[in-house]
Amino acid sequence: MSCGARLPVYVIFTGVFFAAYAGTVLWSLYILGIVLAVLMGLLFKKTLFRGEAPVFIMELPPYRMPTAKNLMIHTWEKGKHYLIKAGTWILAISVFVWFGLNMPWGVESKKDSYLGKTGQIIAPVFAPLGFGTWEAASSLLTGVVAKEIVVSTMSEVYVPETGEEQQEESPSLGEDFKEIAVSFAGAFGEAGKNVFSTFGIATMSAEEEEGTTGLKTAIAKVFTPLSAYAFMAFVLLYLPCFIVLVAMRDEFGTWKWAGVTIIYQSVLAWVVAFIIYQGGSLIGL
Repeated sequence: MSCGARLPVYVIFTGVFFAAYAGTVLWSLYILGIVLAVLMGLLFKKTLFRGEAPVFIMELPPYRMPTAKNLMIHTWEKGKHYLIKAGTWILAISVFVWFGLNMPWGVESKKDSYLGKTGQIIAPVFAPLGFGTWEAASSLLTGVVAKEIVVSTMSEVYVPETGEEQQEESPSLGEDFKEIAVSFAGAFGEAGKNVFSTFGIATMSAEEEEGTTGLKTAIAKVFTPLSAYAFMAFVLLYLPCFIVLVAMRDEFGTWKWAGVTIIYQSVLAWVVAFIIYQGGSLIGL
């Protein structure tokens, strides 16, 4: 099911490649997710969860109108529990991603960062899907934190720095630490916004919206309408955000089903994107 955090990805690509039919393309992605959810549910019912369904009995308490006090107490307790647990995990993964983009120290090109090198290693996996570049692969890796981070990462790796931002002389150690501190503070703020995006609230600030102009120009050069749609379908279907996996672990009491979800959704996303791109190429789209 497509959450609100994926919407910024759809907005960028539909705006570039499907401007005249943006609503229809966006609608088709939601329909694709619903259809595949039903089909996979039926498949799992006959395979992983086959057999007689257990009897479900739940005793319902007497219905009463809730009091404002109890409502506020329960809301605060549940909200606090979520913010502490989700915020901790999301912050930790966001910091990890930041270090991946900025390490080793003094790296001049994102391609040479740890995340960029990892993207280069896995990029061939996405080549049959139409987006086998290290930039796309790196962006999908960061989407594990929250799907809208795919857009911000693509802005980092696709849009080159302007001449004004490039330094002719090597920065001093103090300047390095200052830049690291500022960047880390920005990553911390981004992590805070990602907590709210898990609720389905995916917003784009005016500064971010303005910054997407360069990104739109860049992706227009490296994607085609067909590969763009395959990419959006992959983002729709591939493994859920990390906090969802944590919630699954808490519900099932084990990481087993979270691991199953990672494998099956990644495979499903690859297969669907492969069918879209290769099938579209065969018929000349």
